[in-house]
Amino acid sequence: MKNHPCIGVFLILFVGLDCSLPETEEILDSVNNFRKTFANMTGVKGMSKLKYDRNLQLEASRYSTCIKPDNLKNQSTYFPSDQSVIDEFFEVFNQTKSDEIKKKFGFDKILNPSFTHIGCHHYKKQCSETVMYSTEYFTKMRVVDTKGRALLPQRNSRKRDVQDERVGNKIAVLWFEKA
Repeated sequence: MKNHPCIGVFLILFVGLDCSLPETEEILDSVNNFRKTFANMTGVKGMSKLKYDRNLQLEASRYSTCIKPDNLKNQSTYFPSDQSVIDEFFEVFNQTKSDEIKKKFGFDKILNPSFTHIGCHHYKKQCSETVMYSTEYFTKMRVVDTKGRALLPQRNSRKRDVQDERVGNKIAVLWFEKA
């Protein structure tokens, strides 16, 4: 296995070490359906179906971003959203056809077609996120209670991730729930 510094690697950490197989499958199906719907709607080619990776599950267990959100102030993030937020995203994206909308909703990384793997870890605390976006017709801001947040390491980040050339880009997500 050949390891490389974090170059274009997206780490999302979801439900974890103690989560059941049905929970893991449900999360994986949800993210894959979101990616597939977006690819079909926009004609994006090569949107990979994510596969579960136990090594990313272990990596996911090492982060705690909800308790100390300042740790993320220089990081890109993604958080799993409820269906109403996803529906709003599709509505606004259809109006604008702008990649900027993906960024404003926090979906620009999860909708990257080259990512292939995902790992999960279970946390007990739920986080609140502010989602703000605008179109030529309106600007809207809302606070959403999320069940997770993803850490997306930057090129110059002190946090290190690896990319295995055999499996392609990987995703890891921090998953939270109400205590």
